[in-house]
Amino acid sequence: MGTPINIGVTVTPASFTFGNQTLSSAGLPGTFTVTNAGNANLSLTNVNVTGDFSQTNNCGTTLAVETSCEVIVIFAPTLVGNRTEP
Repeated sequence: MGTPINIGVTVTPASFTFGNQTLSSAGLPGTFTVTNAGNANLSLTNVNVTGDFSQTNNCGTTLAVETSCEVIVIFAPTLVGNRTEP
C-alpha cells in the first residue's frame, strides 16, 4: 500500500491590514506567502480576489513539496468604508 497524501498548505500572514487610503488610489501592496507543506505537489487552479482588491502572483499551476510562492494584493478603494476580502 502506498504512502497517504498529506495536503498541507500555509498562507502567511493570515491577514493584512491596508489602513486608510485615498479613494481610487492604490496603496502599498500586501504580500502573502503560500507554502506547500504537504508530501505531494499542489495543483493551483486559481488565485482570486474581488471588489477593490487586485492581485499578481508567481505561483504557476503546480507548487512542489516544500516550496513557496508569493501573492501580492493591492487595495484601491472606490468607496468610503472598511473592506474585508474573504
